[in-house]
Amino acid sequence: MTEEQNAGKILLFCKEPSPERIMKCLRDAFDVPGSVHDADLKLHNGDLDVTIRVYCESAGGEEQELVRGWSDRSRGHFSRVETAAVDVKTNLLYQLEGTESIVSVDYTFEGEESEFLTEEEESAKRNMEQTLFGVLSTLRAVMAFRGEKRGFYCLDASGMEKLILDGNGNSEMERFLPYKSVGYVPGNDIEAEQLNRREGNRREFEAHGVYVPVFYPLLETEAEADCRTPYEIAARAVALLLVAAFSEAMLAAKMDQKEALEFIGKRIREFGAEDFFSPKEWKYLHDEEPKESEKISYSWQYENLHVMEWALGLIEGPLDFPDHFCDVAEAARILTSFHSMREILDAAKPRSPKELLDACDMIFCLDWACTDTRMRDLPTPAGMDGGVVFERHKALNWLVGVGEKADWDHVPVDT
Repeated sequence: MTEEQNAGKILLFCKEPSPERIMKCLRDAFDVPGSVHDADLKLHNGDLDVTIRVYCESAGGEEQELVRGWSDRSRGHFSRVETAAVDVKTNLLYQLEGTESIVSVDYTFEGEESEFLTEEEESAKRNMEQTLFGVLSTLRAVMAFRGEKRGFYCLDASGMEKLILDGNGNSEMERFLPYKSVGYVPGNDIEAEQLNRREGNRREFEAHGVYVPVFYPLLETEAEADCRTPYEIAARAVALLLVAAFSEAMLAAKMDQKEALEFIGKRIREFGAEDFFSPKEWKYLHDEEPKESEKISYSWQYENLHVMEWALGLIEGPLDFPDHFCDVAEAARILTSFHSMREILDAAKPRSPKELLDACDMIFCLDWACTDTRMRDLPTPAGMDGGVVFERHKALNWLVGVGEKADWDHVPVDT
């Protein structure tokens, strides 16, 4: 057999931090009695000799350096791999970053040298691999092969062995998500309402293959939130529409500032909107020489307007996934079909605080994913548009009163 067949190495990158729990899991899986305090485990099956050693970051010293070294080198290598499975790659990097322990599996065959493994040897090797695959879920681990199967592997939801990613960018998975740690539990100032909200949202964003840490902060409860009134929301929607239309008049219709202000003047009077604008918006509307960057920035207010119309119940169903711009023409059409605040409020079916908080928690998590990947120079996950996510985050934070009900110019959008 070739040198590559005669000996091999497999590594398990685990999120499980306890060496005792890892060793117990391995002894149980291979049905080998002994102490859970042993650092290694030796197996023998026919001509196959296997040595399994556990290294934990919690041990400190050389073990800690070894675990971090293996993890960092693997992340460094796979971060440079070009692949069409960009979200799978991103989430593999998150999985490797969370490595707490490494299980190193070295195996050799003692039989006579030949070009190929015998049927018995192949069976012994396969049984060992299947046993290791079986412990991945318990150890919250992924498995790295060397040799002919070089790459990272896991079991999918159906229990099938799947290639996550290899060095050539190949993947057998449409989606891969890092194993989760134990998350929040009720008590310690955490309400079941908050947990249910997050778990419902987690099912949604994980369905899109988006990773968010399990201990990402939870939003406040309905009792604690200070949500905006329908009148406040309608007034903000009108202001957003008019500021966006003002910007569009200058950008698309090439009007100057005075012409653009006159263009929206009728609507300002119609809605009695003079007091609806924030100080920054008012200054922008009356700046005789607004900067091009300001015009473009304020034209994005259609995204915020879309959220306000949804909050007023003028748009049916949940907010869609933020992987595209809103329909600007439709957002403008909805509000311009009204001619007074009374008409808007009569038509409105305002969303409940629960609906507003559910949507805010969702965008809070998605904005973390967009921000974190951007900081790591990775693609935005699930095809999300970071600008759309940011504007929705600001709008929803304002709706639920984040920042002690901060005014529009100072709404915090932290991740």
